[in-house]
Amino acid sequence: MCFEEHVPNLQEALIWSTLAANQGSIKGCSLAGKIELKEFEGHIVNPQRAMAFLTYAVENDDSAAMFCCGVLEVETNPLKAFEFWTKAAQLENSDAMVGLGCLEKEGFIGHPRDLLKALYWFTKASAADNVMGMVHLAELENQEFPMHPANPAKALEI
Repeated sequence: MCFEEHVPNLQEALIWSTLAANQGSIKGCSLAGKIELKEFEGHIVNPQRAMAFLTYAVENDDSAAMFCCGVLEVETNPLKAFEFWTKAAQLENSDAMVGLGCLEKEGFIGHPRDLLKALYWFTKASAADNVMGMVHLAELENQEFPMHPANPAKALEI
């Protein structure tokens, strides 16, 4: 079978990542946690089990797990999401940078809106080739800073 024809098998991926996690693999924990949150045939989403795997990965500085935990927290506890994403961004996770940019753009209880910080995070994510960072940066530049001096050459540099 050619690679292009490969169909992902989340059940198998969950089995192997769980085995790796049980052997102490940080990446295994991170992957098992993410898969536990997905719906697929024969699997019941298990947020508690996912958080157990992700927590171990976070404690071992896995930025992908930090990002995932932030996603889980953002609706109910944006401050906790902010903390997860700040640590992940410090580890150069560009998805976390986008998350921080979104939180800064909107603001949340106890944290006022800060468009300059949003601009910072979207620019940093864009510089790391994060497509969503680029989209949010374009939206911010267009909607929030319409009088901001455009620099097309700089945009093409990124």
